[in-house]
Amino acid sequence: MRNTVLVLVGLIAIVVGTVMVFSRELTFRTREDVLKVGPLIVTADRDKSVALSPIIGGVAVAGGVLLVALGARKA
Repeated sequence: MRNTVLVLVGLIAIVVGTVMVFSRELTFRTREDVLKVGPLIVTADRDKSVALSPIIGGVAVAGGVLLVALGARKA
């Protein structure tokens, strides 16, 4: 059971790390209330982005490979 969890976490780290290496930023949309007057609420959609470091992505890929190797090893 422990080995399966290590392999699964390692694969997730590899996928997330690969995405971080090849994309420079993560963009998402939020909905914010702009105006509230009584029962009337005006909202606006705003785009926000978070910068992703390819160095951290590389570390995540390397850590994921290590976890998969440890999980695949027979105890």
